[in-house]
Amino acid sequence: MSVEFLDKTRHIFPRWRSFQSTASLGELTWPAVQEEFDTSELDVSLANAVVEWKADPSLWKGLDLLGTATVSNRLDDFAGLVAELRANPRTPKAARAFFGESQEPTRVEPSEGSQLSEETLRREVKLHRHKVISTPKDPVEWVELARAFTIAGQNEKGRRAILAALQLAPNNRFVLRSAARFFIHVGEPDIAQALLGSARPLRQDPWLLASEIAIADSLGKSSRHIRSARERLEGDLPASVLTELAAALGSLEAESGNHRLARKFLRRSLEQANENSVAQIRWLNRVHLDEAVDVSNARPPLLHEANAKASFYRGDFETARDESLCWLEDQPFASAPAVLSSYILADLFADWEAGKRVAERGLVANQDDLGLLNNLAVCLMELGEISKAEEVVDRLRAAERGAKSSAIHKATFGMLAFRKGDPDSGRKLYFEAIEEANGEGSRPLAARAAFHLAIEELVAGTDQSEQAVKRISRLDKADEFVESTRLLNRVISLLKMPEAGSQPLISP
Repeated sequence: MSVEFLDKTRHIFPRWRSFQSTASLGELTWPAVQEEFDTSELDVSLANAVVEWKADPSLWKGLDLLGTATVSNRLDDFAGLVAELRANPRTPKAARAFFGESQEPTRVEPSEGSQLSEETLRREVKLHRHKVISTPKDPVEWVELARAFTIAGQNEKGRRAILAALQLAPNNRFVLRSAARFFIHVGEPDIAQALLGSARPLRQDPWLLASEIAIADSLGKSSRHIRSARERLEGDLPASVLTELAAALGSLEAESGNHRLARKFLRRSLEQANENSVAQIRWLNRVHLDEAVDVSNARPPLLHEANAKASFYRGDFETARDESLCWLEDQPFASAPAVLSSYILADLFADWEAGKRVAERGLVANQDDLGLLNNLAVCLMELGEISKAEEVVDRLRAAERGAKSSAIHKATFGMLAFRKGDPDSGRKLYFEAIEEANGEGSRPLAARAAFHLAIEELVAGTDQSEQAVKRISRLDKADEFVESTRLLNRVISLLKMPEAGSQPLISP
C-alpha cells in the first residue's frame, strides 16, 4: 500500500477552512485590508464615512462606515470590509449578531467517511447556494460555496465560485488564500502564485507573503518578495501573525543548507505557532535539520497533521490512526490525510472495510490521486472484490498517464496477479518492485514489498512460501521500517506458528 506521501516535500501552503474557523483561529485579524472605494457615486454622509475610515482604518471607524452603508442601503458595496470585521474577535456582540458568530475549533473528531456521504455533500452545496442567492455580493459566501463544491469533487463549479469571490473582493486575505489553495488543489499552482503576486496588500500582509513564497518554492522559483518578507518579520507585529512567514523563510534556508539561519527563523515561528507552522517545522526537522528545533511545547489548535505523522514515526499507530482521521475531517478535500489514514486502517489494523471507505472518501475530491487509487485497490483485493479492484487498477494505470509505474504500484499489480491466480506474474512484479526500490536507495520500501510478497505466497499456498519467508528473515537494520512488527505478526499468523512470536524472523 501507499505511504509515499511521507517522503514527499512539504510547503507551508495556506489552509482552507470555513470562514468561521479561519477567523476564530486569528488568521484574518491583521492587517486590515484597506479597500479603495470609489466615493463619486455615494451620498455625502457615506462618502464622508469612507474618507474618515481611510484616514483611521480602525475597528470602530469600520463599524461606523458599515452602519452608514446599511442606512444608505449600500452595504453590498462594502463586502470586503464586512468580511474583515466578521473576522475580528474584538467586534462587539451586537455586531456579531449581524455578521455571524464563530467558536474556536480546538480539534475535530475522527470519522471514516460518514460525514462525507453523497447526501451530506449535496446538502452542503445546497445550503451555500441558497446563501449566495440571498447575498450575491458577499465574497465570503462565494468562497464557502467554492469549498463545498471542491469537497464534492465539482472543481469547475468551484472554480466559478472562487472567481466570483475574487471579483467581489480581490484584495481580501480570506478570499486570496482560499483561492490560492483551490488552485493548488486543482494542479494549477502557477495561477495561485500569480494571483497572490499581483495582490495589492501582498507586501504588507505576512499571511499572503508566506503563501506566495511557499508556492513559488514549490514551483522551483525564487519569490520576488523575500525582501518584503524579511522587513515584515523585523517589524513590530504580533508573533501569531508572523508564524507562517517565519516558517516559509526558514524552509527556504533549510532547503538551501543554511541550517543556522533556518533554525533562527523556525524558532521565531514557534513563538505563537499555528498548526500549519508546527507541521512544517516537524517535517523540516525530520528531512533537513536532524530534529534541531524543539517543537515539544507547541500545542496550537487542530494539530492533527503533525500529531498523525509524529505518532506514525514512533510506532504509536492507534494515535496516528485517530489523528489522521481528524486531519481528514479538518481538510476534507486534501489527499494526504486520506492516504495516510487509509494505509494505517488497512495495512496496519487489517480493517479493510474502513480503509476502503476512507480511500473512497478521499477520491471524491481527488479522483486521480495515485496513492488513494493504490490503497483502494489493495483494500478491495483483501475484501475479495477482485473485479472492482481490477477496475481501480485500470484507473491507476490511466492516472499514471504513461509514466513509469512506481515500486509501490508494481507491488500492487503483483498482488492483483496473485489474487487472480497467477503467482508467477505476481512474483515477477514484486521482484521488479523490490529491485526498483533498492535502486532508488529506499531499502525500507523494498523490505515492505518483500513482506507483502511473503504474505501473498502464504495466502496462495505456493511452493515459494518458505523461500519468501526466509527472504524477510535475512533483512537487516538498514531495511527496517516502523510497521515491520505489524507485518511480521501477519506473516506469523499465516504460518500458523504462534510459537514463533518469541523468536521473530527479523528484529523490528
